[in-house]
Amino acid sequence: QVLKNENVQGLLMLGKVDKSVLFQLQLFDSRSLKLLKRVATHEDKSLLVGVIKEFENEGFAILDQKEYLSELFPQKGVLTKNKPEEDAMRDIEYGFPIAKQLADMEVGQTIVVKNKIVVAAEALEGTDRTLERGCSIAKEGCVAVKVSRTGQDYRYDAPGVGEKTIQALIKGKASALAIEAERVMIAEMEDVISAADSAGFPIIAI
Repeated sequence: QVLKNENVQGLLMLGKVDKSVLFQLQLFDSRSLKLLKRVATHEDKSLLVGVIKEFENEGFAILDQKEYLSELFPQKGVLTKNKPEEDAMRDIEYGFPIAKQLADMEVGQTIVVKNKIVVAAEALEGTDRTLERGCSIAKEGCVAVKVSRTGQDYRYDAPGVGEKTIQALIKGKASALAIEAERVMIAEMEDVISAADSAGFPIIAI
């Protein structure tokens, strides 16, 4: 109703939706509870498409994040002063197709790899907690791989990393971060690259 009162016509969705709220149904109003009953599953895609349909039924257009924020989706190449070492690249190349499979299965979009072993995979807890867990298990020298779903709908839930992500990897003594080129967002990119360069930490888009 607020959006209608302000004559808003288009919405651009940004930020993380914390799915753990699904275990706190007392936070929802009657309309939200009806939506939860209607959606086929409680996977990210199903839930968020359901929310989008609610807005569209009210006359709002949901805008494409890539169309309006294309500069935040880096093209292929090394993004930092340092490039990943050979061992790190082997783990990245090993982990990339696995990460894509998990993303397409609606499990998560981030994995942590060391010595061609998947040390941690993202689920409900989100990227940063996955990285903390993975780095803790691997001790040091792991890599993080962040990808998109093959059929990613960029009206919602665009995969992304930010400065908090980089700091978690630096603190965890990881070797590198790899993101899917042109399909994963880097929020506050200048700050992220600066923090990575200061720590000699490599980031690559593949």
